[in-house]
Amino acid sequence: MGRLVQPVRKIFKQWRGDWRSHSVSAAVGLFLAFAGAFGTHATPLYSRLLFWVLLMFAGSLCASFILVFMSQRPRLGENKIILWATPTILVTIPMSLFAWGLSSILFGFGAPSNFPFFVWVSFVVSGSMTALMMQVNMPGPVTEGPKTGTPAGTVRFMARLPQELKGAMIYAVKSEDHYLTVYSSNGSALILSRLADAISELDGIEGAQVHRSWWVARDAIAEVLQTRNRIMLKLKNDVVAPVSRPNVKELRASGWI
Repeated sequence: MGRLVQPVRKIFKQWRGDWRSHSVSAAVGLFLAFAGAFGTHATPLYSRLLFWVLLMFAGSLCASFILVFMSQRPRLGENKIILWATPTILVTIPMSLFAWGLSSILFGFGAPSNFPFFVWVSFVVSGSMTALMMQVNMPGPVTEGPKTGTPAGTVRFMARLPQELKGAMIYAVKSEDHYLTVYSSNGSALILSRLADAISELDGIEGAQVHRSWWVARDAIAEVLQTRNRIMLKLKNDVVAPVSRPNVKELRASGWI
C-alpha cells in the first residue's frame, strides 16, 4: 500500500505546487471555450466551458504524473526535442480517450469514427501546451562577474540590503511572494522586491537563476547534490537551492555541475 501512496503524494505535490502551469492551463481552457475551438462553437457556451475546463484540468493532472516520472530521469530534460515529445505523446494517449468520452456525454460526438479526430485534437493541444510550458519555464537569466584582471564594479543590488548585510558576499536570493530572502555570508534578510528586478541588479556577480524562485552565486556553491530525482546546490551557509530541469543542461555546459 505504501508503494502506491508515495507516488500519488508526489503527483499531488507536483500538481499543487506548479501554480504557474495551472494558471496558464486555465487561461487556455477559457480561451478555447469562448473561441469554440475545434468545432465546438456550435454547442452551448456552458457545455463548451465544462468541456474545455475539465479537459485542461485533466491534462494538467496527467502532466503532473508524467513530470514525476521525468524527474526521476533528469537527463530527459537536457534534450529539448525529447523534453517536448515525451510529455506530448504521453499526455495525448489518455487525453484522447477522455476527450472522446467527455464529448460523447456533452455533445453526442462519441461515434467510433470520431476517435481519430480527438487523437489529433489532443496531440495539437498537448503539443502546444508543452511548448508553451517550456517557454514559461525556460532557463533563467545569468549574471556576469567582472572579467579577469579588471576591478570589481558596483553591484546595484547592494543598495537594497539592510545595514547588517552591507559588504557581505551574496550567496543566493529566493523569491517569497512579493518579497525576497537574501542569503549572505553575514546571514539572511527579507526585502521587498521582485526576483526579476534583483537579477538585473545583481550583474557584477557571477550567478544564475537556477530555479524560477532562486538565483545563486557561483562562488557560493559548496557542493552539488545529485539524486535519481533531482539536482540541488548546497551553499556555503548550508542552505540548499533546487535546480529546475530546464536549467540542468545550461549549468552542465557552463561547468557548474
